[in-house]
Amino acid sequence: MKKDRDSRFELLRIFAMLMIVMHHYVCHGNFDLTVSSQLNKVIVECAYWGGKVGINLFILITGYWMITSQWRVRKILELWGQIFFYSVAITVIFVCIGQVELSAGSVIKAIFPILFCRHNYTTTYMLLYILVPFINIFINSLKKKQLDTLIIILFVILSVMPTFMGIYAGWTNNANSYLLWMIFVYIVGARIRLFGKKRNVKLCLSLAALSVGVIWGLTVLCGELRFIDTYYFAALVNGIPVFISSIIIFKVFDSITIGYSKIINMVAKSTLAVYLIHDDVYFRNYVWDNIFSGNGIINSGILIVNILLTTIIVFGCCILIDKVRLLTFHKMYMMLLDTIMESVPVKKVQSLFAQEK
Repeated sequence: MKKDRDSRFELLRIFAMLMIVMHHYVCHGNFDLTVSSQLNKVIVECAYWGGKVGINLFILITGYWMITSQWRVRKILELWGQIFFYSVAITVIFVCIGQVELSAGSVIKAIFPILFCRHNYTTTYMLLYILVPFINIFINSLKKKQLDTLIIILFVILSVMPTFMGIYAGWTNNANSYLLWMIFVYIVGARIRLFGKKRNVKLCLSLAALSVGVIWGLTVLCGELRFIDTYYFAALVNGIPVFISSIIIFKVFDSITIGYSKIINMVAKSTLAVYLIHDDVYFRNYVWDNIFSGNGIINSGILIVNILLTTIIVFGCCILIDKVRLLTFHKMYMMLLDTIMESVPVKKVQSLFAQEK
């Protein structure tokens, strides 16, 4: 069993992606809360909570493992192949069903999904992964106190200031960026791996429940106010409530012991595919409204059941689709990749990014 496939973190990937799917169902489902009952309004608002927390969790996992792992060119190419496959495949499908016009622009965007930011997360993640060796060298050059001081300073600049100042209309933090935030979260994940201690699971679970409750409470409160967006605190990936909740939930899974599970690892292997499919620009502009139209039952007593079942169905279908990809395109692509890597001095390229021992 490979250490970097520990099932407790693979289970965390699954949990994080389920929350992201639920978030996008609410985000792209066009729910009209002005005509809903108060109970269903609260249900929809609370279902929104996990999207940004999930993103942070994925980066924390990356930092936790990559700080002590070898950086590989192959990993970038494998990741690019998966993104490329779904970009082209989804475009072809939606062109065939008449939802996307076939044009030079749509073809170019399908072939270059990273360049055109088809998924903001994956484009930024690719940039982060390229920088990982240099970030690791920097982290390993710092003492614990220096690293902790850096984290505190960045937390104030990238989280505390934007959270409070963003409430005021018209204020923007030009010093912030998605990539910079990812680098910060990566550093925090690395710090947990290098210096973190195991915590009491019950305490972590209690704090995690409390942190989620705070996000829910703030969202519902904002839904009753007029001067701030309903989802402000839940939608701010670098907001204080979201970041703290991400850390605590991460510590829950860092503290538990579940052993190795082949099923969990198998499902978790396709979590990125779930993101690439369900949050694709064409998917979200058509499927959420025309197939999973939650707004049609906005006043139904089964709304919460609909949200949960839809989340599970979308997640499950995306996992099954990716298993087909793994058995077909992925195998052929990896064979081609192996052939190319044998003829290209990949080791020389990789050595440029290698950490000094």
